[in-house]
Amino acid sequence: MLNCTSRAPLIPQSTSRLHPFLINHLFTCPRPSRVTMVSKRKRGEEEETDPASTSTRSTRSSTRQIKSTTATAAKRTTKKKPVEDPAGGDSTIDLPQPKKSRATKNTEGTKRTMGKSTKSSQNDVSDNVDKDLNGSSTRKQESELPVSKTEPYNPANIQSIFKAYADQDDADTISPENFERLCNDADVPMDGSMPLILLWLTDAQELGTIKRDKWTKAMQDSQISSLATLRVFLSDMEDLLLTTKPPIPHPPAASIKGNKKPPGPPPYDRTLYYSYAQDRSNTFGKLYSALFPIAKTGQSRNIDIEVAKAFWSVLLVPSYPIITDVVEYITEKGTYKAINKDVWSMMLEFCKTVNPNLDNYEADGAWPTLIDDFVAWKQERSGSNPTARTTDQG
Repeated sequence: MLNCTSRAPLIPQSTSRLHPFLINHLFTCPRPSRVTMVSKRKRGEEEETDPASTSTRSTRSSTRQIKSTTATAAKRTTKKKPVEDPAGGDSTIDLPQPKKSRATKNTEGTKRTMGKSTKSSQNDVSDNVDKDLNGSSTRKQESELPVSKTEPYNPANIQSIFKAYADQDDADTISPENFERLCNDADVPMDGSMPLILLWLTDAQELGTIKRDKWTKAMQDSQISSLATLRVFLSDMEDLLLTTKPPIPHPPAASIKGNKKPPGPPPYDRTLYYSYAQDRSNTFGKLYSALFPIAKTGQSRNIDIEVAKAFWSVLLVPSYPIITDVVEYITEKGTYKAINKDVWSMMLEFCKTVNPNLDNYEADGAWPTLIDDFVAWKQERSGSNPTARTTDQG
């Protein structure tokens, strides 16, 4: 049995992951599988313990007895037989049909009884299959959250989901621990950008914390009322903001002509999605800017350098591979402890305006010291001479 209370030290293991609370699993106990694993047993044990097997064999034996008795009774049943007429002709007479023997009646009764016994045994087997690993029967909860598949929008489910993950001490807040549980149940990877997108869409003020009113508004805006639909929505937003995949096209207008079946309704209301798709770069800028206050700790005005590296690796590396070199430089340097909002903002501007080979970088520009130092380090490694380049430009 794993210790659910033990936690890994809050130290980032890789710069390609998120904040420590996102990469260190707070709940380490495995969730039992819904599939019941039945151990193999010897045939003799099955005969002693499995009522279904016993009933099946009894049924087969009774069936054979029924067939044998029926055949015997059929032989005893006399059909019309030709007899010799004293007058010289052939004629037929009807012999009386023998009554059913007591054995035949008992056999038919046995057949009906065993039929009921077989059905009862099948029900017992069905009940046994529903038992979990501890041997106790699994019962459906009265209010089961819609997790397994996308379902039609139901506003009541929005509050049901929030209630299932709300903090015990504060019914209007989802704490970081429960936020991780929510993401796991929704099949949202904790080491990707989707948790950050969810925090942004719910207007979170702290990392891993969601308020009820913000959650309700975000889910209502896109008509999301199940965890499966939430996962689809976050995946679509990730593709829109962090990849070069084309946006989801608008549904075609209904056509009177043709026999094509009209497409079904989308899993969620895509009005907000289409508004974001009109200017993907601007939308990503909003996401990036909103994450700075979320990543801060307490009343600090800065972001811890490890958190910044993790966020940059998740948000910027997919579109701007040069950030991989920035993270390597910061790690090799080892002297940076935190960054302020100016460095955070200018890092995105650096990625958007400076070429990957740094040939258009202006050393006398208003870049933060960290970026200047990185460019000098990068150019030194590549063998270029930044001083000569600056002199030539002057």
